[in-house]
Amino acid sequence: MKSHEDGTFIQSVSQVHSLYGATHPLFKQWSESNISQTFMHRAILDRIDNKKSMWIDSFGYGLSPDVISIEQDHYSIALENLPNVYFRKELDNIETCRELSQTFNPEIVVYYKSEFFKYLTLPELIVKITELSHIYSKLVIYMELKFIDFNKLKYPTKDVVLSLQGSFPDCKIERYGLNDILINI
Repeated sequence: MKSHEDGTFIQSVSQVHSLYGATHPLFKQWSESNISQTFMHRAILDRIDNKKSMWIDSFGYGLSPDVISIEQDHYSIALENLPNVYFRKELDNIETCRELSQTFNPEIVVYYKSEFFKYLTLPELIVKITELSHIYSKLVIYMELKFIDFNKLKYPTKDVVLSLQGSFPDCKIERYGLNDILINI
């Protein structure tokens, strides 16, 4: 085996399906035919209203007819037959984000528990959000702060939210539960 792509893991639909379901909660709900409109879904759906929205690494399929879902290329084996679901490599690359913006011209972009906002430091998160806000006119980011690398004993979640608010004074940040936040830029 020359690379991990030659292994059975990448080529097995059921394994890719399981992996994707474990990391994307909306897909898991959809595949179980159990998409319930939680308060979080309503909070995001109220923000996108009837606008053309692009959900990146978030599986927004089926939430609205105006949703375009952009997923990592390696998940295509499990999702390839769904309408309005497109696949790209390097979704975390700024040039790819520019290309997506030009290709689909979304009115609003949603990242719902995306893998791209996990395992970053707070300064890295701020840089990433800044770069994305220069590309997309409107952003909605729902994320779990438990995946952000900061000293959780020294700096509580409230301090992280205040730091984000200081970096993006025009955005609206709402806390949900203990560690979840919704950023509307």
